[in-house]
Amino acid sequence: MTQDYKILMVDDHPMIIEGYQNTLIATRRPNQELEIDIANDCEMANLLLQKSSKDERNFYDVCFFDISLPPSKDGLITSGEDLAKITRTVLPKAKIIILTMFNESLRIHNIMNEINPEGLLIKSDLTSSELAEAFQNILAGNTYYSNTVEEFLKT
Repeated sequence: MTQDYKILMVDDHPMIIEGYQNTLIATRRPNQELEIDIANDCEMANLLLQKSSKDERNFYDVCFFDISLPPSKDGLITSGEDLAKITRTVLPKAKIIILTMFNESLRIHNIMNEINPEGLLIKSDLTSSELAEAFQNILAGNTYYSNTVEEFLKT
């Protein structure tokens, strides 16, 4: 039986999104179908989240958010953290994966406390195989944190 997954990827670097997409598509399981929507800023991401929340056939199963993003036009949504908080409200069943270059302990702890994402990956730790492993683990109902995050959470 085929499992369909609707995914939102938000990053302001098209090459990064292309890499994430290619990795997930190349490593999906034979019974998995992935439909991936893309946004490059907070404005577009929020529009897609709001649209998804109004159509239960199109709820996002997994949302990938970069932290540093161009803000919404009204200036009220300024980061992937803001988008993740919106997602928790409008799509409470969606799994959230944060991908970031930030690797300071305080920032990591704040993300964990405020969002508690299913996945938190530091881009400098990330390989395509780790992204694929994280994605499959999260689909299976587990959490996944990259090595740097795991080290910070021990302190």
